[in-house]
Amino acid sequence: MRRQFTLCSVVAHAVVITAALVSQQLAVGALPTPHQPVIFDAADITPVDIQLPRATAAHRARPDGRRGKRAGVAGRARRLWLRRG
Repeated sequence: MRRQFTLCSVVAHAVVITAALVSQQLAVGALPTPHQPVIFDAADITPVDIQLPRATAAHRARPDGRRGKRAGVAGRARRLWLRRG
């Protein structure tokens, strides 16, 4: 299966390349020049200053390890245990 695919691919590419070379040899003259240049003019491009949003401060962990007012059951249990000792 793989060999057949490779062979068909090589034959198809050979046919396309041969057709392109033969058509260039049989062409009457040179290709016409395009009316508009393919490359865009640099004068049409205007730079724009994009205002980026301010960066927000990253949330930092508290030194005692709590996450906030509601640290959950584990946080409450830890605080109660620390108060006892």
